[in-house]
Amino acid sequence: MKRNAPTILVLLLLAATATAFAVTQHLKLEPSPISQTHVDKVFSPVCNCATNAAHIDFSIRHADHLRIWVRTPSAPSVIADRKFPKGMVHVRWDGHGVPDGVYFAVVRLRDAQRTIDLPNPIRVDTVKPTIALVSMSRDGEKT
Repeated sequence: MKRNAPTILVLLLLAATATAFAVTQHLKLEPSPISQTHVDKVFSPVCNCATNAAHIDFSIRHADHLRIWVRTPSAPSVIADRKFPKGMVHVRWDGHGVPDGVYFAVVRLRDAQRTIDLPNPIRVDTVKPTIALVSMSRDGEKT
């Protein structure tokens, strides 16, 4: 038995390595539970316009209870915490009370036991744009 111990150990290590490889390959081939992600890049919660909230849209492969939030400096800003059917999910974040900056949304799929950080940044911009006329000639031509 002592003579066979190294051989048995090597065979066990090879079997464990092959199993780990097979599991890893299977996980790489598993499709993401979220697809078709679209997140508004910039919005201003203080404007009285169509861009006063960030729209976060994506598709889920299976119905699930989703908790969707945006990471903010003070605390997570929860957007939704409920069951969604399979298909497109449409939520919006108003961004009230957060300083100007870049934020990221997070989706927790309770039934699938997955948490996904959406890579799309959302920039909050509350500063009104200014227009400055540099110069103008008498005939209306810009100089």
